[in-house]
Amino acid sequence: MLINLLLLSVVYVTIITAKPSKDRIIEVLTEKIDIKDKKYAIDTVSDYEVEYKDVSFKYVDTNPHHNLEKINIKIKKGQTIGIIGSTGSGKTSIVNLLTRLYECNEGQVLLNNIQLNNYSIKALRDAIAIVPQKSILYSGTIKDNILMGGNYSDEEVEKAITQAQAAEFINKLPNKLDSIVEQKWN
Repeated sequence: MLINLLLLSVVYVTIITAKPSKDRIIEVLTEKIDIKDKKYAIDTVSDYEVEYKDVSFKYVDTNPHHNLEKINIKIKKGQTIGIIGSTGSGKTSIVNLLTRLYECNEGQVLLNNIQLNNYSIKALRDAIAIVPQKSILYSGTIKDNILMGGNYSDEEVEKAITQAQAAEFINKLPNKLDSIVEQKWN
């Protein structure tokens, strides 16, 4: 009887502490998507140059402070850049604007001198590669991690490896794509 009572108290505490997480998940899943493609959006992106012109952005309209304020950046065709800075300095905001997860409050984000909102969201997200601060690997093979449950051809897997510039690394492994990796979350 005492064990059942202890188990019940543990379950109760677990439910109470999980409620904020549940509420946040529901909030994210039910969030209304405001950003939509224009009727005749450009559906291909190639040989691009990116420019942020006097871009200001804040996540919440009621917030008096901008996450980005009057940002000016020009990234030329073929140029690779790294965005570094302290926590809260706007690195993620810059990327979120480029992939149209959000749109800037002021200024312009241009791609080939064309305002970003003239491009389809799918075309932008297909063309832009982002390396997150923390990578996630799942238990299984390298190929399993590339496929992520999808059904892709060997040619598509090879293309992904080439785009990620991982071919040299993978080819040095004894089992190549069949090399085992362990789950890692940071």
